[in-house]
Amino acid sequence: MKYAIDTKECIACGYCELICPVAAITQDEQGGYYKIDIDACKGCGQCADGCVISIIHPVGEGKRIAQVHITAEKCIGCTLCKRVCPVGAIEGALKAIHIIRQDKCIQCGDCALKCKPQAIEITYC
Repeated sequence: MKYAIDTKECIACGYCELICPVAAITQDEQGGYYKIDIDACKGCGQCADGCVISIIHPVGEGKRIAQVHITAEKCIGCTLCKRVCPVGAIEGALKAIHIIRQDKCIQCGDCALKCKPQAIEITYC
């Protein structure tokens, strides 16, 4: 799921830019409203949750990810998930079981898309 800012209502406080873990939010060239780069957005929703005036909303269809976790019995330690994680939330050595640090995970789902043995499970809200 991706997000968009209602630019007509944006008060340009900058908090969304500050909390975006993948730097997908920038201020327009004139120093006014903020905008989300839809290609860079990972759909974590932290900007929407943190917006002080609630003007950031999901666009398109889809469900929001609640949690991402690795099933140890399926993990082969290939490191594909670790390499695609945009925030470095996955830890583990080559050929060892990996873990997802929930305190760093932004629930973007990139790791699950790359996991060939399908060891990463996603729970939706």
